[in-house]
Amino acid sequence: MNTLRMDKLISPKIGFELNKTELETLKRDTDCDFLINIRGNVISNGAGTVSFDSGNGHYSASNQSSVSIMIYDLNTGEIISSSQAMAKVTSENSHFDDNKGVPSINSSAETLMVKAAKKLIKKYETNRLD
Repeated sequence: MNTLRMDKLISPKIGFELNKTELETLKRDTDCDFLINIRGNVISNGAGTVSFDSGNGHYSASNQSSVSIMIYDLNTGEIISSSQAMAKVTSENSHFDDNKGVPSINSSAETLMVKAAKKLIKKYETNRLD
């Protein structure tokens, strides 16, 4: 899109779920055949990146995110593919753990989101038709 915006007047914001009129406008403005939209969402970042056993009993926290991909055919104005992935890491301890204050390292919700997006993109690459 950055390259297209150098030569053409394209809206600075493009929605994720587009209607037929918006797709027709994009087709006219960009002269492209397809649009690939990727959206990420941080659901929770409660575990942080490092967790310590505070010794106060049971706790549970998680980092969670989701990624969605929609591929539109701008010639027909239809969705030709849609997929979603979720990623979650949980940090827990209980009264019975004997970790002696050893910290646990957790992936951040943002890192999980990037990993989920990479997995979806890899799946598209594996299943593409040339």
